[in-house]
Amino acid sequence: MSTIARNLQKAAGAGGGDIPLTASGGYTGAEVSFTGFSGDHTVTIKGAGGGSGCSENGGGASAGSGAQVTGTLTIAVSDTLAFYVGEGGKGGLSGLTGPSGGDSGPGGGNSGGSAGNTAANNFRNGTAGSGGGATTLELNGTVYAVAAAGGGSGGGDQGAFNATNSGAGGASGSDGVDGDHGNAGLAGAANTGGAGGTANEAGVGAGGAGTRYNGGTGGNTPGINAGSGGGGGAGHYGGGGGASGDSGKTPSYGAGGGGGSSLTPSGWTLTNGAGGAGGASPGSAVPGEDGGDGSFSVAPV
Repeated sequence: MSTIARNLQKAAGAGGGDIPLTASGGYTGAEVSFTGFSGDHTVTIKGAGGGSGCSENGGGASAGSGAQVTGTLTIAVSDTLAFYVGEGGKGGLSGLTGPSGGDSGPGGGNSGGSAGNTAANNFRNGTAGSGGGATTLELNGTVYAVAAAGGGSGGGDQGAFNATNSGAGGASGSDGVDGDHGNAGLAGAANTGGAGGTANEAGVGAGGAGTRYNGGTGGNTPGINAGSGGGGGAGHYGGGGGASGDSGKTPSYGAGGGGGSSLTPSGWTLTNGAGGAGGASPGSAVPGEDGGDGSFSVAPV
């Protein structure tokens, strides 16, 4: 909505009535804020989806979708609403370095976990997908609601990469899925980040734990013929990153990252998996598919 339209709304409410706000938006990498409005409003925020993993021979499991948090908020003219919208996680790459996690604007918070890297001597280089960024609503500078993001799915080895062997990313509020010889990252909880996927049989490749607001990093591949781990989804508490596969096993696929947890105000509704879509299995394509961005909307009741 333009500044002129907002000013007209304010003028219409000058006689003592409510000053309604109608606005919506997606990921921009910047804060979007509103002030000078009043009345009862329906607010909906959606977290982003994770990215799907790949190998040089094609793609595998899908990534997790983000959450939707919605409810009624009564605002006063003096209140400031600020939205930080999550970016979709990135699809796996044909290269050594896993993609960075989905962003959520300034401040460095609510970012998805980066996917794990593949080893320099891995001649079939393909990485996992990264976790999506969460979407946050702040009221007068305080975090009021958070819609969590989904985790990225695991990467594959040099063999025929398919959805059966690679680990799917967890939807918001859900654990990732194990890959062949790779252990999944766990979902973020109400008051703690999700645990990273435990090390594989060779004792390496563990995923990083989620933290407050940020997803954990996927596990790095220790050698050839193993897929890296998917990044955890961001949230009020982030999901853990998935572990990599074991280069001593064939086939060996990375695990999915866990989804983040949401912060849901009293009386509001949380729907896990109803936010930005997780990256789909890319079939025989490389790279993997990016997750869908988050969003927000505000409208008078």
